[in-house]
Amino acid sequence: MFPQDVLFTLTNGIEGQYYMLENGFPKAITTDEAKKTFYNNVDIAIIVNGKDYGSLEKNIEATTLAFPDYRELAKQSILNGLADGYIEPRFDRPIDAENKYNKTLVDKSQETVVKSILAKPEDFNKTFDSMTQEFLKLGGQAVIDERRAAYKEMKSK
Repeated sequence: MFPQDVLFTLTNGIEGQYYMLENGFPKAITTDEAKKTFYNNVDIAIIVNGKDYGSLEKNIEATTLAFPDYRELAKQSILNGLADGYIEPRFDRPIDAENKYNKTLVDKSQETVVKSILAKPEDFNKTFDSMTQEFLKLGGQAVIDERRAAYKEMKSK
């Protein structure tokens, strides 16, 4: 792992040349000269994929500085994302049904969202359920079945 001072310099540049410290965090200097050099190297510290101030709390605080009128909302959004995120499983092989039905299913998903939003409140469930059944018939069930089988196969290895 990089020493924290090296990582800080890689992600922010040199103090006085590319940033000034403000409330303990670097604030970018936006001169044309600074933009021509450092700002073209935004991924130089790809190891952190952004900025790292040494702790999750400091990283969140630094991120919320960009939203001065909504700092608490920004902080809560970040915390929610960290706690409630979901990542779909990665399969060790292509899912043929996804390749075959992808365009049709994406279109049907978009249509389902629009029709569900536009439905009268009393018709929402009926609309959503019928659109879901169409989605399954158009290849959605085949995708579900193949993904389920591929997942079980991967887990058994």
